[in-house]
Amino acid sequence: MKLAFAQTSPRLGSTRDNLEEAYTLIEKVRDADLVVLPELFHSGYAVRNRDEAESLAVVREHASEPLSMCLDAARSFNMAIVGGFLESDSGKLFNSAWLINPDGILAVYRKIHLFDREKEIFEPGEKPSPI
Repeated sequence: MKLAFAQTSPRLGSTRDNLEEAYTLIEKVRDADLVVLPELFHSGYAVRNRDEAESLAVVREHASEPLSMCLDAARSFNMAIVGGFLESDSGKLFNSAWLINPDGILAVYRKIHLFDREKEIFEPGEKPSPI
């Protein structure tokens, strides 16, 4: 198995630029079987408050730019992708990560052990990593 870690430099709120950077790096390692993207790769990590986080969050079951980009890359290069995303679900925010392959989302993990100010913005996940 070929594994690649794509270390992007996500800028807070620059979602389109962040997605373009991630796709460019994925394309460079197109022969990888699995690519791992950073935590909150699409939104940027340093959200200042809940309102800002809510404005950048995605609902995983709905079509979103981060999901579409990851699915497109997974299908184009026949690979799996792990990517951290800011998830909104029923009014709660989670620091989540998904595992995607060409068929779609295989698994989602919601970060259980929140660090420092994350506790002010995100809810902790309730289940251990499925992977």
